Amino acid sequence: MAKKAAAASTNLIIFNAKNMMDDNEWDAEEYLEYVSEMDAADFRKYYGSSDLDEARRILLS
Repeated sequence: MAKKAAAASTNLIIFNAKNMMDDNEWDAEEYLEYVSEMDAADFRKYYGSSDLDEARRILLS
């Protein structure tokens, strides 16, 4: 169950990054940098147990 929650949270990062890219606001690297600089409490609030490295791998591949 925890793996599914982490995957869903990771997908949220990917979804948000793609929306920002579609709106021409940020590219994937800029969004990932923004997310990686969030403080831990905010990150958990918005992205739960996301795997930022996995999101980075998917977005930049």
